[in-house]
Amino acid sequence: MGQQALATTMANPKHNATNNEVVKPAIYARLSKEDAEAKKKDKSLSIEHQIDILTNYVKEKGWQAPKVFYDDNKTGTNFERKDFQAMYNAAKRGEINVIIIKDLSRFGRNTSKSLQYFDEIEQMGVRFISIQENIDTDDEDSPTLDWLPLFFTFAEFHSRNTSKKIKAVLANNAKQGKYRASYAPYGYQKDPNNKHKLVIDPYSASIIKRIYEMRLQKYSYGAITNILNNEGILSPSAYCKSIHGKSTNTTSKQNKWTKDSLNVLFKNPAYKGDTANGRKAVISYKGY
Repeated sequence: MGQQALATTMANPKHNATNNEVVKPAIYARLSKEDAEAKKKDKSLSIEHQIDILTNYVKEKGWQAPKVFYDDNKTGTNFERKDFQAMYNAAKRGEINVIIIKDLSRFGRNTSKSLQYFDEIEQMGVRFISIQENIDTDDEDSPTLDWLPLFFTFAEFHSRNTSKKIKAVLANNAKQGKYRASYAPYGYQKDPNNKHKLVIDPYSASIIKRIYEMRLQKYSYGAITNILNNEGILSPSAYCKSIHGKSTNTTSKQNKWTKDSLNVLFKNPAYKGDTANGRKAVISYKGY
């Protein structure tokens, strides 16, 4: 009996060592903009569902409760994700020794970076498990491990293909003059029946008209901002926040009119009846 046990240990020393080690699991989930459309059709992509699957997997193994890491609304092409890096650093410190994910696309959609981080995690002696692809680095004979680079390549291809489709849709919308921003520019509001169409907002439009009239009368920027602020007229950022509860303009937290806010108004083609779309672009889909 003793000889048989010794033979088993020598045949698979890594597996035996793992069984004797205290398992300190971590689970990682991710959802991004690139998954938004798929999520509408398949709720299994949701962060909550991923965490449920991973937590149940850990329970079935009889391991202690896992550390939970997740990044919501973060692309897999970029690895500077807050919780991914937190998990990576926890592995470095030896706080976790097993990482479990639902599928490899949750890990990343950048082939070279995915392989780099995978290799580094493996070098730390951290066990890596991907449920969907049936990958477990504790099983060196697993045929799916040989397919790892291909799995990561497929994940990146999906991101590249999705990026092309999104860019095509955005370009087509821009050609048709459809407004795409989250909020209407000051002086306008979105048509409640068509989110891509702008209609005049009576109150803020009257402020715009007054500003232009003062400027035509040779009022300086400083004089205009002083008048508006002294009368307690909300800045564009503050006005947007009063309507929507938040504003995308993070540079005007003081809720006051400034020379910069006037510059934005004077340079915006929307006040000439035009909308400017696609003014900014990224060189690569990996830069999202």
